[in-house]
Amino acid sequence: MKKKLILSCLLAVGIFFVSWAEGEENIDPYRIGYLYDNQLPDLQVQKSLQNSAMWQEFTSDHPNWIARFDERTGLPHRAFGSPFFVGAAEETTAKNFLNQAFPAANLPLNELEYLTKTETAAYDHLILQQRHQGLVVKNARADFKFTKDGRLVLLGLDIH
Repeated sequence: MKKKLILSCLLAVGIFFVSWAEGEENIDPYRIGYLYDNQLPDLQVQKSLQNSAMWQEFTSDHPNWIARFDERTGLPHRAFGSPFFVGAAEETTAKNFLNQAFPAANLPLNELEYLTKTETAAYDHLILQQRHQGLVVKNARADFKFTKDGRLVLLGLDIH
């Protein structure tokens, strides 16, 4: 009986310390958290971003493209549509395309660098990562999916 009481007290003290250690006073004020997978997009915000001058200018040249936007950055998290010619799936081609397609977005093109290129029978998937002040920005990347003849079919801009 005495052992159960001691174990119960130790368990209660342990639970107290774990909950105290996870308290609000330990949260970094500069921390930027992620959107959770189960968080649905705000339809009004998505519609507003679809109607933005940046996206309207892009879709005037590529009318069959649609996007789901990152609501914090206002950039297309994933965009896709009818393929159009951009060029070879290379870092310089991708950066030149972003500079021409989204001039008003002030994208940090100088912070994007080659991460990987995956080739399949039909597509080349190019990923550029973001490096800010010498540090890789976690999960900040630009994704491009090209056909073998240099047409873009998918774009993702998860950059800051």
